[in-house]
Amino acid sequence: MIGSQTWMAENLNYIDTGAVRMGYSVCNAFLDSTCNGYAHLYTWSAAMKLDSAYCHKNADAVIHTPHQGICPSGWHIPTDAEWDTLEAYVKANNGGDSAGTSLKSPKSWKIFKNIPSGTDLFGFSAIAAGSLIPYGGYANKGYDTIFWSADESSADTAQSRFLSFSDESVISGGWSKTEEISVRCIED
Repeated sequence: MIGSQTWMAENLNYIDTGAVRMGYSVCNAFLDSTCNGYAHLYTWSAAMKLDSAYCHKNADAVIHTPHQGICPSGWHIPTDAEWDTLEAYVKANNGGDSAGTSLKSPKSWKIFKNIPSGTDLFGFSAIAAGSLIPYGGYANKGYDTIFWSADESSADTAQSRFLSFSDESVISGGWSKTEEISVRCIED
């Protein structure tokens, strides 16, 4: 429970066999046969439990709010506004730390100059899970993590939240729907 919201305390680790067969859900340990504490990574359409065609076309007509997507019953993919609410609460209640530092786990993050790896002040436990870039391979484990939002930026991008080992903030922006990144669910 963070403010008025209940978030999963770890990345979603659901194996959607349909998404795995299509190559839209992978274990981010990549060479491991298990996810080894890092959970699965999903394309936006896999996270939203939509046809893979929606990685390249607008899905406004088929998105419901809240949108359960791949989350278990009673939970949903957070909207951009729900991420904003989380960030606002953390900033107002973290005793002066940055939002990114307050949400990061003290484990899994590479050290960068004077940037703290994380205090996990709210039990969100964001780990540096990295991402899988189409045709580019697995990238940035230990360096960053990115979480999907249910909101699209364009036909090819969706809103996301980015945390980096080299920055103390939470960065909002559009991310390619074809990349495989982490999912955190929020309770309905």
